[in-house]
Amino acid sequence: PVFVSKNLPAKIMQQIKLFEKKSEKSAFLGSHDDNPKQTVDVKIRDDMMKGWVGNVTAGAGSEDRFKSKAFVANFDKFKQIAIIGNGSNVNDESRSFSTTFPQKNTNYSLGSNLNLRNKKGNILSDISYKFSGNNITNETYINKLNTLKDTSFIIDQNTKNNQVRNSHNVDAKVTKTSAKFMSIFKAAASYSNLMSDNDNKYRTIGGKTGIPIIDGEQRSSDKNLTESVDLSYDYIRKLKKTNRSFSIKTSLRVNDRESDGFNYSKKTIHKENNSYITDQKNTSNLNN
Repeated sequence: PVFVSKNLPAKIMQQIKLFEKKSEKSAFLGSHDDNPKQTVDVKIRDDMMKGWVGNVTAGAGSEDRFKSKAFVANFDKFKQIAIIGNGSNVNDESRSFSTTFPQKNTNYSLGSNLNLRNKKGNILSDISYKFSGNNITNETYINKLNTLKDTSFIIDQNTKNNQVRNSHNVDAKVTKTSAKFMSIFKAAASYSNLMSDNDNKYRTIGGKTGIPIIDGEQRSSDKNLTESVDLSYDYIRKLKKTNRSFSIKTSLRVNDRESDGFNYSKKTIHKENNSYITDQKNTSNLNN
């Protein structure tokens, strides 16, 4: 109801009704549904059942802040097409007293939906696509002086983290009905990609002499890719006896996951006449 009231002009709507919707199988057989879904039914005025609607809002401010939103739809008695997009980094920044730079969090999304119906009304198609992603960057800088009884030393540390996540989802459904049978075909595909990079550099130096005591760096990177495809087909046929039916259901699911990453670290301990270096790198790879 909130989405409808914000994106459709009031003058084209005749009625908005909230009701409990049965599953397709229960509605087709006329049987009781133990788990109905809360559904909104929007009825458009007959003289308005053809046209375009949409709106666009955008804003920008200081510190590279922005917010945008767009919605457009085309519809008639036999088809409905809608596209929605959002992008924002407003109110997504958080500060901490232990960091120098604020976290930057940018979110964006795009969605579309297509509904088709033939003139007889016995074949319905519903296809949707959704893209979403976010980019999170965080940088921390620490500089502090530790003072002991006879000496002092300075600690410098700079840490950078970046994470990028993207996902794509496609869903399709075709339903065909008659007085005696119903068939439902569903297909779904998803793709997600997550990448993260971390970089940490640090050093400790003498507070009075400025001579290095310890310095080093740590770097890591990870990449995770997930893909999946789901297919299903349902066939339901009414039998002569009331609330009796014959049904067949088949399904197929395919998954693929890949993961790559590495960790690198280097640490140098400085002493009066020598330096001791520890250098290490690890890599990982997973496919299934």
